[in-house]
Amino acid sequence: MSSTIKSTTKNIKVYETSIVPKGEELAPVRPSGYVATSMQIEVLHVIVFVFLFFAIFGGIWKLATQNEKKEETEVNATGLNHTTNA
Repeated sequence: MSSTIKSTTKNIKVYETSIVPKGEELAPVRPSGYVATSMQIEVLHVIVFVFLFFAIFGGIWKLATQNEKKEETEVNATGLNHTTNA
């Protein structure tokens, strides 16, 4: 483990204003193993985008349909609908 830390921190420059004391090594907070590949992350992004797209526009469509039915009911109730069903 320490050889891995030394090889990964070898090229890191420590400045005087750094939080790492001079002469000390910068140790990673967690293991450097990948959790997911970039392809998996992109697929997840696309799935989330599609879900949000359908949720937002589905809600808009549902609200528009409700308003249209409400408007049609109000027009029929007042007798202003003069269309014939031929």
